Amino acid sequence: MASVKPLLFAFTLTVASCAAQTPLNPIPEAVQKACDPNYKPYTGGPITSGPPMPFSVALCEHGIDTSETSLIAALKNSDPVVRSLAAYQLVLNRKADGIPGIQAIQNALPSESNARARMGMASALASVGDPLGAKTLVSMCSDASLSLEDTVSVVNQIAIAEYSRPNFISTGVCADVVLAEFDRASQSYQRTELVSVLSKIYKNVPKEKADRMVTDAQNLLADESPSTRMEAGRALAEMDSTASIDLMRNAIQKEPGSGIRLMLQLQYLTLLPSAIKSMPKAQADLKIVELQGLLQDKDRQVRTLASHGLAQVGSTASFELIRDALLHEDDPSLCTGMQRDFLALLPSWYKDAPKSQTGPIIAEAEHMLAGYLPLVRMDAAHALAQIGSISSIDSIRAAIRNEKIDGARVSM
Repeated sequence: MASVKPLLFAFTLTVASCAAQTPLNPIPEAVQKACDPNYKPYTGGPITSGPPMPFSVALCEHGIDTSETSLIAALKNSDPVVRSLAAYQLVLNRKADGIPGIQAIQNALPSESNARARMGMASALASVGDPLGAKTLVSMCSDASLSLEDTVSVVNQIAIAEYSRPNFISTGVCADVVLAEFDRASQSYQRTELVSVLSKIYKNVPKEKADRMVTDAQNLLADESPSTRMEAGRALAEMDSTASIDLMRNAIQKEPGSGIRLMLQLQYLTLLPSAIKSMPKAQADLKIVELQGLLQDKDRQVRTLASHGLAQVGSTASFELIRDALLHEDDPSLCTGMQRDFLALLPSWYKDAPKSQTGPIIAEAEHMLAGYLPLVRMDAAHALAQIGSISSIDSIRAAIRNEKIDGARVSM
């Protein structure tokens, strides 16, 4: 069996909670200490996100250790959550000769009656390339008797397995069931769940079904539910539906909620560069002007995406606008991205730039050789090399000498 580190994101149990919330299943600190030798109590401010709880800690709360004997026995536990956790931990524990744990999951899976536990066991097996795991997930995704929530979960698990092993399994097998669920969905929460997985299936289906998915997402831009509208925008951006760009812009203009409007705008800006590349020049120029104006937007994420978009479409006419935005940016966290956009456009801008303007620009690029992130330092060296800046040789040599990251130093 191939030794590939599994992507086990399916059963994420989060230790942290948002400031005004508590964990769904809070684990007492004493149990945490007993179960996890590396446990350290959190003493900072409010937590808004956190790492997944290790499967071993979750199992320990149920009195189950991580020995193979204990985990194999846990595959028959009365709690379906425990049965799933045991399968994941057995996969994590496996060694080159650790076949018994995998075989135990294979033996337990056919008789598992709980959909979530069956999904967990199958996902654990699929993560290590086991055919039974893949076969079970495919079978579940074709099962019209599953609840909508379980169907969506299976799509997500197949997408995880597909990401890890592209030729092993495909979300395309779920298309018919998901589209049938769309036809039956009468509640907004159902439409939200379904549209959230469209982009995971889209690339693996024939054009007719792909077009149907785009149409379904487009229609949901006008859904009564704000969360459904937001997910529809995300789906269209992830499906790279450039044909939807005007519909998304209209949806943004009509959106009454400021939070949803911002999220739709971010998805629109993510999609816009691809759309610009396929537009007639006159229309593309108008969209570029739109992006240029957003370099001054009050929202930092919008400013970032506007800058990235202009760099992606190679808008040398926007070079000095990005430079000006960078010089006046008061949010340090945005500077790295804008610096990379500035450097990406520099070689094209330089070809036609008046010589009187190139000196200060080269000096700024040389300054970025000492940037905070290695990607900026590498980009600066590449840009200076592309424009043939002989005067920058000593600066690049010094940057190579001072570079601590091996990969960045080799790239320079």
